[in-house]
Order: sequence, then C-alpha cells, then structure tokens
Amino acid sequence: MGLINRELRNGPSSMAYLGSSSHSVVRLLPKALEVDGIAPNKGLVVTDNARYVTITLDIYEFTKMIETYFSIEEQQDLCLRLGLDYQSAVPSNATKLVSAQAIVDHMRRDSRLMKLWFACVQVRPNSDWTRLLRG
Repeated sequence: MGLINRELRNGPSSMAYLGSSSHSVVRLLPKALEVDGIAPNKGLVVTDNARYVTITLDIYEFTKMIETYFSIEEQQDLCLRLGLDYQSAVPSNATKLVSAQAIVDHMRRDSRLMKLWFACVQVRPNSDWTRLLRG
C-alpha cells in the first residue's frame, strides 16, 4: 500500500469553476505528511496511532503556485515525471495558467492529485507547498 489511502473528490470537477469549494479531500497515511523532511503546517495534527489522516488540498492556490513556480517547459517536465501525456492533457497554445489548470484537473480526475503535490515539493522544495494542506 502506498502513502495515499484514497482520494475523494469534493467541489467542482472542472477547473473552470474555481470557487470557494475548490478543495480536494485526501486520506493520507500519517508518514505521507513528511516529504524529504518537510513537516506539515501547524493546522495538521497526527497521532502516532492514526491509521490515516484526512486533509484538504486548496486546488485554486495549488494551481496558482504551479503557474507561478513552473514555466510551460517545467510543467511539461512535471507531467513527464508523473507519466502524464502533456499533449493530451493540456490544450495547444495554453498559457501557464491554463496549462496548470489542465494538469491539476487531470490529476484530480485520476485521483493522483497528491502525487502531483509530492512532485512539486520535490522539484521546488524551497516553496511552501504545505500551506495548501488543511487538516
């Protein structure tokens, strides 16, 4: 079993509706909350005997961070790292924002959103990705 128990979709399934319900609910095994020594933000409390932790990931802010910290080429590399075909997931001539929205939406539909989050943490470890998580 991996670090992610399962992903539950909550809110809109299309990135065209980025509103107040733009969060995804994820159940993680407690050890998943430490990525290369990065601890979660203060809002997440994990006990030693927890079977899993339910958190939400702010989709709107996640998309904005990908747009900010990754160029189009770096977003393509991120997709390659995750085994996602960039050409089929993202419309041609997409802006950085549209590209980020398409990648997040695709990974969300495939219940692989946290894999994208982990990849972002690994590629840009100096950015505060943990602020996107709410427990």
